[in-house]
Amino acid sequence: QDISRMRVKPRGGAIGPGSSGIGVTSAPISSQVWNYPDGAETDGVHTPGTVVVDGGWDYVKLLFQIERDPHYMEVHVIAPCMMFSVVSYIQFWIDSAAVPARAFLAIFQVWNMLRLTQQVSESVPQTAQSMWLDNFVTFSMLLCNCAAAHFGLVQYCRIRESHREVQRAGLRNSKATVNKLTDTARRHGLAFLSLMQKFVPQERMLTQAELDEKERLARAEEAMADALDQADEEELDTGTGAKTPKEGLPEKDEEEVGLEVPLEPLPEWPLPASAVLVETPPQLGAGGVAQAGSQVAQQTVTEVPAAVSNAAATSGISLEVQLAARGDADDQMPDQGGLDHKPDEQSGSKNGVVVRMRSIEAKEEGILEADLGFILYLVDIFNRFSHGDDEIEASELRKLLRYFNIYMSTDQVTSVSCMYLRDTGQFTTVDEKHIRMRFTQVAGLLADIDSYIMRRKRDSRTFIAYFQGIPPSLVCDVVMRGLFPLVLFLQLFGFFLNKKINAP
Repeated sequence: QDISRMRVKPRGGAIGPGSSGIGVTSAPISSQVWNYPDGAETDGVHTPGTVVVDGGWDYVKLLFQIERDPHYMEVHVIAPCMMFSVVSYIQFWIDSAAVPARAFLAIFQVWNMLRLTQQVSESVPQTAQSMWLDNFVTFSMLLCNCAAAHFGLVQYCRIRESHREVQRAGLRNSKATVNKLTDTARRHGLAFLSLMQKFVPQERMLTQAELDEKERLARAEEAMADALDQADEEELDTGTGAKTPKEGLPEKDEEEVGLEVPLEPLPEWPLPASAVLVETPPQLGAGGVAQAGSQVAQQTVTEVPAAVSNAAATSGISLEVQLAARGDADDQMPDQGGLDHKPDEQSGSKNGVVVRMRSIEAKEEGILEADLGFILYLVDIFNRFSHGDDEIEASELRKLLRYFNIYMSTDQVTSVSCMYLRDTGQFTTVDEKHIRMRFTQVAGLLADIDSYIMRRKRDSRTFIAYFQGIPPSLVCDVVMRGLFPLVLFLQLFGFFLNKKINAP
């Protein structure tokens, strides 16, 4: 297409592609937000025009360049972002037990970043083009959210550590039981773990007759306890100032009253065979005549307390129930009142049920299941790391101690173990690295562990030893104390590097 007849050029410029002539001119101009080319504040803006040919036609471009002054954003956006990140970093140096302080530092900074992000989005053009300011604010928001997530992780670790501390305290309280079991095992020449199997509850079959007898004794004992309690309450009520029936009678009638009325026998309650009934002389009623104890026979078993109180107040018959020590019965029946009388389908028996009861060895030695709870937990952990052996190494012992909230390096565990063995009259080899400990020794060490770690210092010779000797919650804090500042420095470095590369 021939364009020689009509050409476009800047004013005072040359025909054809290139920059020439006058493009944009202006009066002197200045701004606190935008930066103009040098000399714009005194001489104004002066740029040449640029001619390009596209599709056979001349096009003139009038270009001028300005940029936003970053000082405002650096002061009101970049600096607050850095300050919020630094405040979030402070929480890593606060004790993890100070939950309110750490929660405030972690969550409040996220809220501040949300407000700042909203302000920035309102002050910059809403475009899909990537801007370094948006990227910087977004990355700062990500750092503050990571700090808040770290707070949650630390609290989770502390919850687990508190549960392990409970196990440690329980085992410390079971020190007497550990020593008693150790002496028993030594006296009988048995391994500690083998002895523990003799103290666990044993299973046996109880017939229906044994179950009925056990429940009958339990009901009778409960009924008599209620009766005695009610009798005590009525005795207290009588002692408040009311006159007894005998005090209200004339003196001349005292010789004619009382023993002439025959006493009817008390009803046969479902009492144990060893119960003892004691009859005392009758007391005088309100009308001066002793009342027979036949009223008691009309009461049901469920009304035993009322029957006893009526008999004591009217007929003067007092009942003393003395439950003999049923040592033989306890050996044959479990020490629990309510049993399910339904036959055990799995056992296939129609005449009884399979129950768990204390072993004979536990009764003879006076060992309760409450005393064995924490020790059985230790047995389970010991078997987990011993891999079926009767001994464990120092590295395995270190892992076992973590279940009781005790954190030491492998070298420290070796040193403490050897100290304990020598204190208990045993010897250790010169090369202590290959020491192995039996379950009895591990249980004794855990019972006295506070005496050996009270003045222990953290092993900081290597990073591995240092992290082995601190709890998981502190491990998280130590890692973030070093990682967070590094990431913050890389963020600033990338910001200034990007600013320099994109400078006009």
